[in-house]
Amino acid sequence: MIDGSTLGLPPSGRIVTKLFRLTFLHLNEFKDQAGPLLNQALGGPVLFEKSNAVLITDSLSTIQRLERLIQELDKPGTAGLQPKFYPLQYAKAATSSTRYRLAQAPAQQRAELRHQCDRGRPDKPDCRDLRSPPIRTLR
Repeated sequence: MIDGSTLGLPPSGRIVTKLFRLTFLHLNEFKDQAGPLLNQALGGPVLFEKSNAVLITDSLSTIQRLERLIQELDKPGTAGLQPKFYPLQYAKAATSSTRYRLAQAPAQQRAELRHQCDRGRPDKPDCRDLRSPPIRTLR
């Protein structure tokens, strides 16, 4: 099994195995798209759905082709998205930023902040924001 990138190796017909971990690309979508590129006589891809990884055994040149393909396709899907900006009319940017971060924080982190506030640190800006009404998100 090959660890790391295969792109630095000279292309050949040697049979190798490589584990590809996909970050943004869905495993089943990748399988459907890459399936025709693989030599089915070697068993096809082995899917590891819980870790979003695929084990492929094929020629080194095919593995290199797939590695280039994954480099291009395994990216966050931001095509066509445009950021929206909303001017603040009745709030301060620092307060809004803190409240937004708290709203997006994991529950455990919010609980830790509340615990700190209850232990006598009510002067922290985060503590004041925890006592204020929750932010309504625009959707």
